[in-house]
Amino acid sequence: MSRKRYEIELCIAIRSPFLFQGLAATALGIDANALRNEKGVPIIPADHVRGLVRAALCEIAKATDGSVVSQNDIDAWLGAPSRLSTNGEMERPNRGLLLFADLELDQQEDQTTERRELLHRVRIDRETGAAEEGMLQTIELVCPLGKIAKFCGTIVAYLEDNEAGNCIGALEKAIKLLPAMGALKSVGLGEVVGEECTVRPKGDPSEIRPSAEALSGAVSRSSDTLEFDITFDRPILVATRHLADNVFAGESFVPGAAIKGAIARRIELAGGSPDAPGDALGEALGRLVISHAWPLDAEGRECDRALPLSLAVDPEAAEEEVSLRDALSYQGTDPLLGFAHAPAWQPDWKDEHAKAARNLLDRPASQMASLPRGHTAIGPDGIASDEQLFVMVARSNLLSDGNGEWQPRRWRLRVHRNGVDDDDAFRQIVSILCNGLDGIGRTGARLEVVRGPQEGKAPAVCPVTLQGKQGGEAFIVLLETPAVMTDPWDTRPMAEQYQDYFRWASGVNDLELLDHFAQRELAGGHVARRRRAW
Repeated sequence: MSRKRYEIELCIAIRSPFLFQGLAATALGIDANALRNEKGVPIIPADHVRGLVRAALCEIAKATDGSVVSQNDIDAWLGAPSRLSTNGEMERPNRGLLLFADLELDQQEDQTTERRELLHRVRIDRETGAAEEGMLQTIELVCPLGKIAKFCGTIVAYLEDNEAGNCIGALEKAIKLLPAMGALKSVGLGEVVGEECTVRPKGDPSEIRPSAEALSGAVSRSSDTLEFDITFDRPILVATRHLADNVFAGESFVPGAAIKGAIARRIELAGGSPDAPGDALGEALGRLVISHAWPLDAEGRECDRALPLSLAVDPEAAEEEVSLRDALSYQGTDPLLGFAHAPAWQPDWKDEHAKAARNLLDRPASQMASLPRGHTAIGPDGIASDEQLFVMVARSNLLSDGNGEWQPRRWRLRVHRNGVDDDDAFRQIVSILCNGLDGIGRTGARLEVVRGPQEGKAPAVCPVTLQGKQGGEAFIVLLETPAVMTDPWDTRPMAEQYQDYFRWASGVNDLELLDHFAQRELAGGHVARRRRAW
């Protein structure tokens, strides 16, 4: 079942006052400020729109007994949670075919005012009719009272030809059915002006499985490693970490697994079966290796790369005198590594130590802005559910030039053939990547290739001489991403386990591990707690 990629323009008109609240403090004395993106433009978050659209579509399905839109349509378009199968395993998630973006305030119609508009609310005592002490709230408004503001954005939809019209029509009905949006709807804020809301397709639908013929010259049989520079159309939220029970933060890099999964999803939407045994594209995709995409700075340097754990600094040295020693290649016998004080390792470094190390090794930090945003589940009545509030911290997709101007930040990734012999399948996978990928991470960002494919260079492998070490050629290896190299049930010393791994990985049975520095942790988080091995 092959689908096409549609872009749908969604515009929602809301009468002021309304509030889509952000987490950042904007000015002294304002209790609730408007949510804005990095460029300072007020927005309606994508999750809020999607949640209310789902609630409205469910009401339409109930009222029409499924004749206008069915629950199966809603689950297919907007996704459904994983269910427990008969054997006790979670089924694959039903990922939605519609990807919502944030809606930005249309400022071309001069709907805003340079003067900050404020709305004051106060709680009234029911018995006395007087204002309660300490119950004054000041709310920021992005346009004057009574004015109609339009927020516009794009929905990317993967639909069959015969369902596109029904989907767009159902979305239009759902939007016009919404009475209000945002916070404080119960006191009259956020009135949706249905007659001025629009849902219309943008341009013609496009095929989602491009031909590989155009890449026949750029990707040859000798292309073992290809390099790409990519951008994203919105903030990214990938490789999330639990900072607290209800706070999730994303990383600055984009894991290769996220990109590989998006390619597999694109193949599925085009009617392929990458999981099926014997599928040429699936087998090629499973074999090739996609690296992490590392953010680039303004000078084109890859940022946030790992620093060797074997590095040490003198913690008492002045900031301008910070020097590094690598314990793996240190030629002396001094246990202090030549420092005047006991060396400090990375877990004990201060910010100036990490900054000095990155400068000396030319491994800069991205300084990428974090964008926290509150989320809450929308219940079947269209109201936020109790105890369903959580915060997601995305990373900015824009790079500032220091003068108030923004440009898309670039990331760099590499695709390694890794023995894929099917040239046509390899070129098709590369062409899918070059054509752009939707749905990256929690924000559903779109990946666009802005440079590449180009022949990538393998890192230089150089033997080193280590004083006092016996044996032949020695090599210092730096692992830059987490790796599962040992069995958690193996009770042998870690050095023996690492040596066995490198012997297996290299195919050299007499390889000897001379020394190592490693940082280990239990991985899996909430997933590991849900699916315990026993």
